[in-house]
Amino acid sequence: MKKISEKPVILLSIETKARELPGKILLSCFLAEKGFKVILTNYRKIPFALKTKAWLYIDRNSFAPRMSFFRRLKFFGFKLVCLDEEGIIWRKPELYKSRIHVKTNGYVDKYFTWGKKQTELIKEVSASIDTVITGNPRIDLLRPELTDLYKTRADVIKKKYGDYILFVSNFATNNSFYSREEGESLVDFLVSEMRRHGLLNSAEDEQDFRGFFDNRERVFEKMVSLLRNISMRYPDINIIIRPHPSENHDTWKTLMKEYPNVCVVYEGELTPWIISAKAIIHNSCTTGVEAALLNLKAIAYTPVDEPEFEADLPNQVSSAVSSEKEVIELIEQSPMEQPVPAILEEYISSLSGPFACDRIAENIENLYKKRSSKDIVKRKILFRNNPLTRIISACLKILYEIYNLIEGRAVFSPKQLKEYKKQKFERITTTECGNLLAEYRKLLHRFDEINIDDSRGYIEIFPSD
Repeated sequence: MKKISEKPVILLSIETKARELPGKILLSCFLAEKGFKVILTNYRKIPFALKTKAWLYIDRNSFAPRMSFFRRLKFFGFKLVCLDEEGIIWRKPELYKSRIHVKTNGYVDKYFTWGKKQTELIKEVSASIDTVITGNPRIDLLRPELTDLYKTRADVIKKKYGDYILFVSNFATNNSFYSREEGESLVDFLVSEMRRHGLLNSAEDEQDFRGFFDNRERVFEKMVSLLRNISMRYPDINIIIRPHPSENHDTWKTLMKEYPNVCVVYEGELTPWIISAKAIIHNSCTTGVEAALLNLKAIAYTPVDEPEFEADLPNQVSSAVSSEKEVIELIEQSPMEQPVPAILEEYISSLSGPFACDRIAENIENLYKKRSSKDIVKRKILFRNNPLTRIISACLKILYEIYNLIEGRAVFSPKQLKEYKKQKFERITTTECGNLLAEYRKLLHRFDEINIDDSRGYIEIFPSD
């Protein structure tokens, strides 16, 4: 086994591999340059955190159910930061603000934001939340310095599928993964879950969500019709449907099984699929923004005239149309190019200058240097896998389970959870991480002293001695 020297350890949360892995590997490389060891994890478990001897946990959001985990992290002297993967697109500001749970954020040391707009919304919830505008690692990958990363993969996709029309689905609400469960109202289930996450807090919130669910059902039906008609109109062109990570992918396969040029593909990161597509279609999806950052203009199909249920930004930077005829006309014009829309600078920082990863790594380095004596002493006493720590962890676990029963937490079947996690988070290998590292070295001319290892059963990214 390769010996890994002891470095200050950071746990970096990752949930959706296809969307997050390249950006999280890039951020890990920047952190490793600062002397940290980064462990990629999809666990929120105190025993695992103690085992790794980490000092910092980087989480994806600060939903209400995180509170118990965050509280226990702070008890053991951890620092905690958030990097919200959903901090750029929202249907209306109030809905994004519902993600910012004030009590949970009381445990967060730093909240790294995508840009000005997200920061403003967070501050409207609580001015005391310590936000830092950094940008997001996923956007670093769309900058000119790194887009060559995708050219080879885009060429492979193009060779396999030829000219194709890409539809990126965004129907995780009405076509939720949990729609597989029979005999249960999906909208009632989702309402229950959103209450648990602190996203629905009043009768008005619930009524709005049910209206949104109904809208998604109608838009979904229109989208299915559009894709079938496009399939018949262009029999020699492949139609690629890219489902959302949280969707029931089988729904699309069933609906399109009689259309031989339609393929349902959820494979790898989305960016090379955007680059090599003849035309890109979406509805209220981040895809519109990603395409715009790549100087491409997607087609936003909005067949139901209910703007209150649409996400404005991705449609605004796309060619938004409401009829199938208009979609066909735009497909004929595609691929369509555009300069990066100026409005995106209001939402996304680090489009130029220092990378978002640079800014995040610098702030984390400062956070490490400014740790309090209290946290350092607490860690020396408690942060070992000794009998005292195990007893405390067991007691906290019991209290957490009691809390969940009191709150009426929804419980999924073990099989359900296993299947869902498998769809969103396939096993990460050192080979694919190593390939990304090699690409970053070539494109950025740095990271020569960074190593990757999985000999302890998880991915570690760290600097050489």
